[in-house]
Amino acid sequence: MPVSPFFSTLPDRLRRTLSDPSFFFGLLFCVTVLTATIIPRSLSFLPSVCGVIGMLYLWRQTKKWISFDRKEVFFLGGMSALAIVSSLWSLDPAFCFEKGLMIGLILMTGLLFLSCVRSIDFPQRLYLPVLLAMPLAIGGFLVAYEHINGFPVLQWVTDRLPNDPWLTNRYNRTEVFFAVSFIPVLWLVLHSALHKKLKLTLALFLCAGVGCALWQANSQSAQLCFLAGILTYILWLPGKKILWAFCALLFSGLILLAPWLAIYAYQWVPDQLEHGTIFQIASIPHRLVIWHFVATEALQHPVIGNGLEAVRFLTSDEPMKFVNSTHVLHPHNSVLQIWVEFGALGAILLTGFTLMIWQKIGQVPHSYQKLLVSVFAGCCALSLTGFGFWQSYQLGLFLYAASLCLLCLRARSLTA
Repeated sequence: MPVSPFFSTLPDRLRRTLSDPSFFFGLLFCVTVLTATIIPRSLSFLPSVCGVIGMLYLWRQTKKWISFDRKEVFFLGGMSALAIVSSLWSLDPAFCFEKGLMIGLILMTGLLFLSCVRSIDFPQRLYLPVLLAMPLAIGGFLVAYEHINGFPVLQWVTDRLPNDPWLTNRYNRTEVFFAVSFIPVLWLVLHSALHKKLKLTLALFLCAGVGCALWQANSQSAQLCFLAGILTYILWLPGKKILWAFCALLFSGLILLAPWLAIYAYQWVPDQLEHGTIFQIASIPHRLVIWHFVATEALQHPVIGNGLEAVRFLTSDEPMKFVNSTHVLHPHNSVLQIWVEFGALGAILLTGFTLMIWQKIGQVPHSYQKLLVSVFAGCCALSLTGFGFWQSYQLGLFLYAASLCLLCLRARSLTA
């Protein structure tokens, strides 16, 4: 690739380095991992910023604009448009219109980063897996240390008292970031050109750091995301067409029948779990009650829903069991949230988007499928149990995860 005039005034070595797209985008990934490990809320805008920077960089290098996947633009653009339009029948139109604009901005600018990463190949670079793995591992040990010792760093930074309950949940987003990042970064390390002993040492260091953090984690969604990804990676059988078809049918059924399934689960399970300690700790009855409430509200407006962020404004007639309130702030389930906000219209769009992702995963070489399916499973577990689907942090996290998977796919020279 010719050297851009943009770098012509720099020293020769630095100019050649910055003119290498694989190094430049590898640097963007490293900065993203480091920043998100320290300030996880920054994921709200990091993929968008990287996308804009990457698009301008590639244009300066090639004088060509990046191309987009039309299906991704259709589904993400359609969901963004539906979020904005739904403010017309929402319970707080002004708030929901502003929220819809923010969702569209995050999704469509984050899509730039996916398109940039898709447009280049990443040759073997010894520094890339090291610079991605080290921040995760060190950050994991730091989070574990904080949990074990009563959050001394957070107390020092925020001047909070040792027993302040605020401290307990401050690392939830960081733990979720570790859970989503772990498998693709470990995959990059194990498939890198590093010396075998160094590779195994780095992999063990990464496993120990992230493992310690998630063992001590307060975020059950992070732990579930991690376990779902690991188990899927171990158990998944790539290349089985009947398995792919079965899962596609299963996803479609679960999404389109979600409200009725949630109501049935509530009627069947809570009495059996009410006195079970492990289930109470895992907040299962609490989740089931919320899902039942959200599902019931969704079926009252089944076609176009109640508008964006509807759960914030809906209330029950009396305090709900295990919740002790007449309303909930978050639906804790992305599928039910789409149903209650956008009705069957949103559910159909979500089904199409899910099947599009599943089809894309099925088209990659078999040696990559276990990686992509495990990340997909982890993200699904997170979105089905986390707070709310439209959290800007979570949207950025999913875009980052997709970009990280594309990095693995574009590293064609790595040993598969």
